[in-house]
Amino acid sequence: MNDLEKLTTLNMLLDVYGALLSERELEIAEMYYAENLSLSEIGENLSVSRQSISQNLQKTEAKLTEFEEKLHLLKRAKKRHQLVERLTKTYPELTEALSELEN
Repeated sequence: MNDLEKLTTLNMLLDVYGALLSERELEIAEMYYAENLSLSEIGENLSVSRQSISQNLQKTEAKLTEFEEKLHLLKRAKKRHQLVERLTKTYPELTEALSELEN
């Protein structure tokens, strides 16, 4: 997996499992993955060392990966999305019905 794929996957895992993280873990992960801040910038913002941020991110990545390995929520969401795409291509009239469900 290249860096972009890893970043994309971690952002999706964060969206799915972010509520299971501590406030601090979520805050740091969002600054790093979503806001694209460097370890040094995050450390400065939170008044902690760069090393502390790095360790926190490693633990958070491990947690997110473990959540997905056990719960498979992201994998299931991707499968549902693929199925909906196939169904709407086969049955275009479903597009309107599905958009009504989302609202």
